[in-house]
Amino acid sequence: MNRRILASAIVASVFANYPAFSQQVFEPGLTIETVVSGISKPTSMLFVGPNIFLLNEQSTGRVRVVMDDQLRPAPALDLSVAGGLEPGLHGIVKDPEFDENGYVYLYYSSAPSDGAGATAIRISRFTWTGSELDAASEFVLHELPVTSTGHHGGILAMGNDGTLYAGIGDQHQNTQTSNFDTPNMMEVAVVVRMNLDGTVPADNPFDAPGWEYVFAYGVRNQYGLGIDPLTGWLWQSENGPSSPIEEVNLLLPGANSGWEDVFGFPAVPPTGLHEVPGSHYSDPEFVFGVRAAPTAVTFQVSPILGGDLWNDVYVGEGHFSSNHRIFRFELNEDRDAFSFEDPDLSSDLIGNSYPEMQSIIFADGFGIIADIEFSPQGFMYVTTWSGTVYRIRPDHPTGDGEGDGDIDHADFAAMQRCFTAPGGTASELCRDAFDLDEDLDIDLDDFEMFLSQFSGPLAGY
Repeated sequence: MNRRILASAIVASVFANYPAFSQQVFEPGLTIETVVSGISKPTSMLFVGPNIFLLNEQSTGRVRVVMDDQLRPAPALDLSVAGGLEPGLHGIVKDPEFDENGYVYLYYSSAPSDGAGATAIRISRFTWTGSELDAASEFVLHELPVTSTGHHGGILAMGNDGTLYAGIGDQHQNTQTSNFDTPNMMEVAVVVRMNLDGTVPADNPFDAPGWEYVFAYGVRNQYGLGIDPLTGWLWQSENGPSSPIEEVNLLLPGANSGWEDVFGFPAVPPTGLHEVPGSHYSDPEFVFGVRAAPTAVTFQVSPILGGDLWNDVYVGEGHFSSNHRIFRFELNEDRDAFSFEDPDLSSDLIGNSYPEMQSIIFADGFGIIADIEFSPQGFMYVTTWSGTVYRIRPDHPTGDGEGDGDIDHADFAAMQRCFTAPGGTASELCRDAFDLDEDLDIDLDDFEMFLSQFSGPLAGY
């Protein structure tokens, strides 16, 4: 039997033997609901409007459109992509000026129109027209050869400074960027960083020939990149080898994560790594001592799910079982390391078992988690490889009268109007957004709860 077919059969058999789990969130006041299902192996999602998002299908090459929780029959784009377990259509992000230019960036393994074999990994820009991505508008920012059907990576992230990051797997290559001294350096096992016209940023960490686009290296395979909205620093999840070791990393410019010589926390300072001027070895910030296969890395950019969760990091799980978790990590004051209340996690920064990690499990019961994103309203959307998208939202009023995910001066003004309205709950908006204690009256208790919970965004009003 073909090895690829055999692998697929084994995976199907494994899934068939696991019981089904129901989704549950462990943060009080939140609920989980199904948004849409029936998507073919979705990888990444992107909101292009308050109630419209795009979903990439890995193996079909189609970008699907979901509007008002309904999957449109026609795709927004249909690309010819390479087949196999890991190539295909992966990352998607939008331009910082998307509202003006409609630019959307995709990462995919291209193939001839007959679909026979990959020709290149492409990072391309397309234009969103309001109903589709214009295929004729494709502008290729970056392209590199395909040398293997495995470990393509494929995740994209947009930096706070308007540069584009892409996580590229090692493609099973033994080269300088995976800490071998062979001279044929390739852009594998790296995170690359580029300007939005495809050129090299002037402040990239390396200027050695062939290294100009490389931001960090020594990474095995990666499906999660997240930008801290406060610092602009890059956080990443890294899939490990067959042993149960997986990493969550802070990748500063020039970081060498150590693969293939080092994975996890080394017993002694690593030696023999491939060094290039401007590089430095970087330990992980957390290690999964279970086979987690971490995927999405996302920051909560709104207080709507809870002010105490604001700007925390969420990491999805993607191992081959039927119960996948979302882990929530708090950052320290300097936002350069995780902060744990559990002394076992604080002592060694290793999650050796799921019971030990219970304090950082935000939700569970999902299929393989491909992506975690936040909507403009501040709700969490969880995309699973099995083809279902879930939404985690508050089950109570939030104070977000504008419905835009921000608790700002406009909401404060709306709260004032509801507070002084006859009867206190004169409108559906008042009841749904500002009856914070849910007693069917907008009164002083609600007003005080509103001010205390969201005092940060309202400071200086």
